[in-house]
Amino acid sequence: MAEPLTRKQLYELVWQKPISQIAKEYGLSDRGLGKLCERNNIPVPSRGYWARVKAGQKIKKILLKAINSTSDNEKVILSKSNKKDDNDILSDEIKAIIANEELPEFQIIVPKSLSKHHPIISKWNETNKNKTKLDMRAGKILTVLLIALEKRGFKVEQHEKYTDRIIIALEEEKLCISIREKLKRYKKEITEKDRKEGYYSNYEKWRTVDEKTGKLLLCIYTYGYGIVYREFLDSEKQTIEKMLNKVVAHIIKKLYLEKLNRLKWEDWRKERELERLEQQRQQELNELKILKRKELIEQSDNWIKANNIRAYVQAVVAAKTHSEELTKWSKWALQYANELDPIIEE
Repeated sequence: MAEPLTRKQLYELVWQKPISQIAKEYGLSDRGLGKLCERNNIPVPSRGYWARVKAGQKIKKILLKAINSTSDNEKVILSKSNKKDDNDILSDEIKAIIANEELPEFQIIVPKSLSKHHPIISKWNETNKNKTKLDMRAGKILTVLLIALEKRGFKVEQHEKYTDRIIIALEEEKLCISIREKLKRYKKEITEKDRKEGYYSNYEKWRTVDEKTGKLLLCIYTYGYGIVYREFLDSEKQTIEKMLNKVVAHIIKKLYLEKLNRLKWEDWRKERELERLEQQRQQELNELKILKRKELIEQSDNWIKANNIRAYVQAVVAAKTHSEELTKWSKWALQYANELDPIIEE
């Protein structure tokens, strides 16, 4: 991983070459990099800037305004991507399985009519009494696709939250698929008739319109976040029915990559756990060392105290007249010295 860029470095970079080129180098979209610059108050060249530069025009850069005294050099906002292409990560075995989807014997064919739908689709049909021709076609496509996935070892089940999505699982990995009519969304000017029929204020000028296209759209979603991973749209050249092997290939690829990410995450957690245990072990060893040192100091102090007591008792006995009371005192004092002395075993 390359060294991260600072705010000032990114400013210099966006005025050296087009954002589209920089975004590709750093694994971002053009819009994503633009938003990043916007959030950090980094001015970028206006539209047509690079064409004018290419034409030989000299255009002044917009100066970078400081946010504070340290932000330009210390605020890390971007790091260069070294992400590999997904196909480079795939194992030879997975590549071979995906390649099988192009073979004639593995071709998924949607018949003109079905005698029986997949159980999930049958439940959908029971709840949807006003089915259109497009709905019936979508149900037939999904039935054939789900049966093909089950034959390939995948587990399929109804999503617990979204009724229009189906979960595709292999081992611990999951993703979702759905199929629906593609809607064309655009803005339309609000008329007086719209204001009377709807709830539009006098300040609103446009309303959003969803127009049916009569084409099917099959989506593959990530399971946890519901992000669209891949879309397959009806076209004049190729219908959804002709793309089902490609759908299966993308499901195989996605679930394999999800598995790699899971194993990678598990390895990372194991490493962190081993590091934690090692730190705990080192801490316990350090605590043991400290405890032994304290014991050593305490023992040496007690040894000195014991010898001092003995020397003192000897001096007192030598200086005073022997008596029964002195004998008892000296005996008691020497016994205490022996108790303090770590060298003398009890």
